[in-house]
Amino acid sequence: MILHQYTKRGRALGHIMRHSFNHVVTSLVPELLGKDVLLNEIAEIERRALEERRTSPRSVDPKSPP
Repeated sequence: MILHQYTKRGRALGHIMRHSFNHVVTSLVPELLGKDVLLNEIAEIERRALEERRTSPRSVDPKSPP
């Protein structure tokens, strides 16, 4: 029972710590880098994802017949 309570508390604490860290990072990054940098980074990630979809051998062209 004690071990179960410990791991349950540990998981809850870990969740709180991760949530707090994510909040601090998402709050501070725009202040440190500026919003344009984040928008450019998002656009770059989207561009890479689209390129990966186009060039992936698993990609299927929706216009081509099955």
